[in-house]
Amino acid sequence: MEALLSDVFGTDFLVRSHGKEHRLFRGEPERFAGYFDWGVLQDILSSHTLRSPQLRLVQQKKPLPEHAYLRSAPPRRDRSRTHIDPDRFTSALRDGHTLALRYVDELHPPLRTLACGYEQVLGADFEFNLYASWRPVQGFGVHRDDHDVFVHQLAGEKRWQIFAPTPEPLGYAEELGMTADALTPVDDLVLTAGDLLYLPRGFWHAPQTAGSAPSLHLTGSVASVRGADLVDWVARELRESPGMQGELPRFADASEQAAYLARLRAQVLARWDDPQLLSRFLAQREARYPASAPLTLDWSLDDH
Repeated sequence: MEALLSDVFGTDFLVRSHGKEHRLFRGEPERFAGYFDWGVLQDILSSHTLRSPQLRLVQQKKPLPEHAYLRSAPPRRDRSRTHIDPDRFTSALRDGHTLALRYVDELHPPLRTLACGYEQVLGADFEFNLYASWRPVQGFGVHRDDHDVFVHQLAGEKRWQIFAPTPEPLGYAEELGMTADALTPVDDLVLTAGDLLYLPRGFWHAPQTAGSAPSLHLTGSVASVRGADLVDWVARELRESPGMQGELPRFADASEQAAYLARLRAQVLARWDDPQLLSRFLAQREARYPASAPLTLDWSLDDH
């Protein structure tokens, strides 16, 4: 894990590229060996009860209804269950649907360890989503994300068309009709096994399987740390201060209300003018992501 993270963060990435530009890190085909492969995916699909939105089959932005690839299983102790229907599931994949599996790091310990490594460096929540496709058909079309992503290409080839951000607020309603022709191209590249691509939030992109072999990749999604988060944190800090605990002067005259607002404003600005404010906020966030220690029960053997 240390070598993989060093490939990215041991460069000038955080200063030059983070939040500003996409960046490609080429690697050897075995670069991600030990983290995930086709066999692990098959084991997960065979042994877990997976439902939407964690498991989806998507083509051209349209998710396939669950009943088209899942079947009900007999309940156990009043617990409803579903299983993947192998014939209908594989038929949909042959027809060009992309398999999307969210939170896959919660299903495979090596990925959870790697995700924790990313969290320690970035001081932000990190999760892995998996995408597998067998045909050169776009699953999600042209779209953008409200978070940064680190794409780890495990097998096959994936073409990534990347376009410049647009000024509209991040959201999904306006993206339904967006096409590549309406966007400014930034890059057009093909990832092969072992490659890692960083893409900042807001950049439009259109991934599509390339070549004849099926594609398997992991997308690490990074929660954004925004100005709004800093404001919320300051508000929580101020919440317990004496000036914030008093009742609002709802029924006072205009002059009393103006005086109250002036006192409140002074208290907020005094906290905001703290030169250590941002460093304290970031340190508090980083403390949320300690080094991950693997769970072991070996100690229990010593008691017997």
